[in-house]
Amino acid sequence: MQFGGVLNSLGDIIMATRSYTRVKPSFFVLLIISSLLMCNFSGCFGDDSIDSQDEISIEEQETLDNESSIEEQDTLDNESSIEEQDTLDNESSIEEQVTVDNETSNETQIEFVELWQIIEYHYKVDLSNVNFSGLDLSGKDLSHSNLSGVNFNGTNLNNTNLSFADLRGANIDNAQLRGADLSYALTFGVNGCETAALPSTWLCMNGVFVGSFVNLSGENLSGVDLSHSNLHEGDFRNTNFSNARLIGAHFYSASLQYSNLNNAQIEGVYLQYGYLNNATLTNANMRFGYFFGADMSGVDLSGANLYEADLRNATLNNVIWNNTICPDGTNSDDNGDTCENNILTERLMETSPWD
Repeated sequence: MQFGGVLNSLGDIIMATRSYTRVKPSFFVLLIISSLLMCNFSGCFGDDSIDSQDEISIEEQETLDNESSIEEQDTLDNESSIEEQDTLDNESSIEEQVTVDNETSNETQIEFVELWQIIEYHYKVDLSNVNFSGLDLSGKDLSHSNLSGVNFNGTNLNNTNLSFADLRGANIDNAQLRGADLSYALTFGVNGCETAALPSTWLCMNGVFVGSFVNLSGENLSGVDLSHSNLHEGDFRNTNFSNARLIGAHFYSASLQYSNLNNAQIEGVYLQYGYLNNATLTNANMRFGYFFGADMSGVDLSGANLYEADLRNATLNNVIWNNTICPDGTNSDDNGDTCENNILTERLMETSPWD
């Protein structure tokens, strides 16, 4: 309660009545009572309703503040819940994606392994040293099989699929192989090919069973005579052909990377678009050879004879030219240790003497 208003009113009344000494005490009593009654209506003791309203206002404000705080907390909780859910969804999505990626990667890896197994001759079936003598296996699929040391004496293998098979050391004496697919078959050391009926593109040359797409990579064929044989697109990487006779042989698009052709007789050889990367042909007789478009990068041609050889469009990066007879008949030593500027733009002879 406020008493300032009461005291001021009484003071005014007393000051106003000091000069009236004759006024009776009862009059002052009446004035005081009247002032008190007036204060009750005018608010000189303070307004209880205002205090009540202030209290209500404070309560309402506190209520609003509490509600706002609750709403803000709910909003924060909801946002936090949404963020947590988004995080969980993202983590779940990431985990699922990683799982899918891993499964895809595993499938790709499996496919790659299967392809690599095919290339590396990891055979689907091992039939090595089995006796198939006299049996009819015509039209059968024996591709990618290990048939090393198998006895095919008198066996009917007409139209049989023997691609990528390992036939090393097998006996094909009197076997029938007409129409058989021998693409990239390993044939080194096959016995009895002289008496076998072979596919049209295959030959038995001095006991060596060869043909188009044959795989003799890494084998020792030193001194062998495969002149005029059809060896196109065969695999002869790292093969030893030193001192071999390959006159007029067809190696079209064949692979001879890192092969040894030192002192080989390869006059008139057909190696168009072949791969001779890093092969050694020191002192090789390469006259009239066809090397059009061949990759001969890194080849050692020291002492080789390339007279009339066709080197047009051949890749000749990092070739070793040392005392090499160039296609135009000059010596590389007289041409700045190279024959690259002495390549014939056209053959002096229409055909090679071995065609």
